[in-house]
Amino acid sequence: YWAWKNLKNVDIIGLSHYRRYFDFHNMVKWPYDFDVIPTKDFENVNLDITDKIISYVKEGGLIMSKPKIYPCSLAEDYCVAHIGDDFRALQHVIKTTQSDEIRRAFHVVMHKKCSLMPYNMFLMRWDMFDEYCKWLFPLLQEVEKVTDISHYNPVQSRIYGYMAERLFNVWAYANADKLMTLPIIQVTDSPRPSV
Repeated sequence: YWAWKNLKNVDIIGLSHYRRYFDFHNMVKWPYDFDVIPTKDFENVNLDITDKIISYVKEGGLIMSKPKIYPCSLAEDYCVAHIGDDFRALQHVIKTTQSDEIRRAFHVVMHKKCSLMPYNMFLMRWDMFDEYCKWLFPLLQEVEKVTDISHYNPVQSRIYGYMAERLFNVWAYANADKLMTLPIIQVTDSPRPSV
């Protein structure tokens, strides 16, 4: 939100998630969607964006993180991992305020799919980012009007980030003509989880 409201004269914008970066140089080995790099090795990681990626984005391409596969629908996962009533509030706002195209995209992404391009990470042209933000933030504000998070713990109080993560997938499904997904490099000293 800050970037949308404050940055000026930007052609391309990207967002990384703390300690997570796009792998532009094929460092993550197939079939993984991410790999762990120890903190001590971070300075050796090449985070430069390639000319090929820049050209792709300038031509209207959207870069998102490689999908994470869940054992259930994204709607079910949200209701198990977070507050089910919040998801139902979001679903109601989608149903009552959005176009048929977005309602269909929401249904497909949330109820029919079991993959999520996580972390709210992206690289896109500013005009696409502007359109996305004009759609996303009013939607989240409508959910905020009917949601009381005053009693939520610190994890669940991040509701709008969790919703935005899923809504970005809905928006991309409905709007992205060109989509490329890339693995993520995570900088941490914790071991890589087993697959």
